[in-house]
Order: sequence, then structure tokens, then C-alpha cells
Amino acid sequence: MGVYDQIKTAFQDIVAPEIKALQGEIRALGGEIHRLDQKVDGTKGELLAQIHCLDQKIEGTNQKLESNKGELIAEIHRLDHTLEGTNQKLESVRNELIAEIRRVDTRIDGVDRWMDNLDHTIRSVMDIRERLIALEAKFRA
Repeated sequence: MGVYDQIKTAFQDIVAPEIKALQGEIRALGGEIHRLDQKVDGTKGELLAQIHCLDQKIEGTNQKLESNKGELIAEIHRLDHTLEGTNQKLESVRNELIAEIRRVDTRIDGVDRWMDNLDHTIRSVMDIRERLIALEAKFRA
């Protein structure tokens, strides 16, 4: 048997069965890869469905927020208008109070003048009384 035949026989006896075994393992791995691809595709489909569902929920929430935003802006404008009216009323009451304070202040000034005049009159009366008492004492003596 020649070298070629020996190598051929060794190859057929040792390497060929290993290659066959590797081919079987490669086929098994191919099947496993195919199964994993299908599983990934299924998971991808589920994830896409969930993402789509979340997108719809987010869109619904955005629409609600936009609707609420409009309502809130309208309410803010209404409150601004109400506050403006309240500010005008407060300014009016403030002006009325200032006018009333000035009126009362004027009356108090008048009462002060009247009290000053009354004090002057009382002092004059007291002075006259003392003089009368002194004159009566002179006439009695």
C-alpha cells in the first residue's frame, strides 16, 4: 500500500468520521439558530405590538393634556379677569377710605380748633372769676 493509500485510509478512518460528526453538529446548530431566529422574531413582534400600544396610550395622553391645557388656559384667563375686577374694586375702596380719612381728619382739625377756643374761653372765664372774687373781697372789706 502506497503513501497515498495510507493517507487516504487514515483520512477516511479518522478525519472523515470527525467531519461527519461536525457536519451533524453544524446542522444541529443551524436548527438551533433557526429556532432562536424564530424566537427573536416572535419577541420582536411582541415588542413592536407593545410599542404600538404604548404609542397609542401616549397619543391619548397627549390629546388629554392638550385638551386640559386649553381648559387651564381658559381658566387662567377667567381668573385674570376676575382678579382685574377685584383689583379695581380694591382701588375704589382704597380711594373711598382715603376720602373718608381726609373727611374725618378735617373734622378732627375742626374739633381741635373748637377745643382750643373752648380752652381759651375757659381760661378767660376762670380769669374773670378770679377777678370777680378779688373785687368782691375788696368790696366786703
